[in-house]
Amino acid sequence: MLIHNFYLQLGGEDRVFYNDKAVLEKRGHQVFAFTKHNDEIRQYNRFQKATLFGKTTYNSRVKQEFRKFVENNCPDVLHFHNTFPLISPAVYGVGV
Repeated sequence: MLIHNFYLQLGGEDRVFYNDKAVLEKRGHQVFAFTKHNDEIRQYNRFQKATLFGKTTYNSRVKQEFRKFVENNCPDVLHFHNTFPLISPAVYGVGV
């Protein structure tokens, strides 16, 4: 499973995510991707924007969403690319 928070503009980490996924799939691995995109922030209301900073370190809602995703897909390996700002490090302990 690959986990990544995309930037507003395509950058190096985003390209590495796509390349890793392509290489793994080419070699016969089933790859599950849990992703968020910073475009979501444009849809946020004032309260959501005001609370975003605190959620970059611990987002309990995304942690629960990620836990369900892991339980539904049962991956052998979790590979984190980028968790900021929408996913948060709260997901690191899930699936251990």
